[in-house]
Amino acid sequence: MPILNKSTLFFSALIVLASMAAGCQQTSTNQTATSKGNKTNAPIKKNCDLPPPTMSSATTTNASGQVVSASRSKIATAEEAIPKIWAEARKWSADATLSSVDGYYGQGTSLTPTDPKFRSHAASERGAVWAWSGTFYSPSKKQNIYLSYIDGQTGGSLPNNLSDDEFKTYTSGKPSIYADMSDMISSCRVYEIAQENGFDNKANYPIFLAVDYRSRTKYPGRKTWVLEERSRTDNDNGKEIQGKVIATYLIDGQTGELLEKREGRVYQF
Repeated sequence: MPILNKSTLFFSALIVLASMAAGCQQTSTNQTATSKGNKTNAPIKKNCDLPPPTMSSATTTNASGQVVSASRSKIATAEEAIPKIWAEARKWSADATLSSVDGYYGQGTSLTPTDPKFRSHAASERGAVWAWSGTFYSPSKKQNIYLSYIDGQTGGSLPNNLSDDEFKTYTSGKPSIYADMSDMISSCRVYEIAQENGFDNKANYPIFLAVDYRSRTKYPGRKTWVLEERSRTDNDNGKEIQGKVIATYLIDGQTGELLEKREGRVYQF
């Protein structure tokens, strides 16, 4: 069986995660479901019923439906990985912080060969994934830096000097509401909520995002999780090498309420 090589996947993941951080302001308007979730007086369930494993599975299914071998990797939930990324950011600069347009991204590994029939995704198990990342900036250094926690290790890019316009953009807005994640539900609970609302793990796989620009227009000041449900087999005729986005879930990050579920990709609700 083909084996997904961990070392070759590392650099592709950095590129994919960094490009996701850049984002695009494009919106899907085909809404398939709206607010459904916790009752007002119900106790908030922050964690999942069954904690995810700390190591990924040794096999996965490719776009042709074949079971293939995959290198086992360390995987982590957001609440495990993000504090480690913050520690790395503070090593870089004591005043490192997030701007209002930045947040966190989490995903497993992806193998995207020339022949799309052999595309496969691995190292994502019930809300624990191979890679978490975020972009931080330092007011004193006038720089930003992309940092990640991948396969149990922190790392990232070289610092980037900000232009005057970029620095103004970073400092003119309010600080990110995601600088403190301690009051948010676990990424494994996010995965459970998506499953409760139609997420199909056999046919698709998740990508996790906690970032303000997705929801701030419609839900200002509200911490949210976004889960993209991506196809394991359909690449939308080559347009989506990471797999076609089947649905986008917007979940209240503090209560676990499903705010919206829409068909396709949604960059801004």
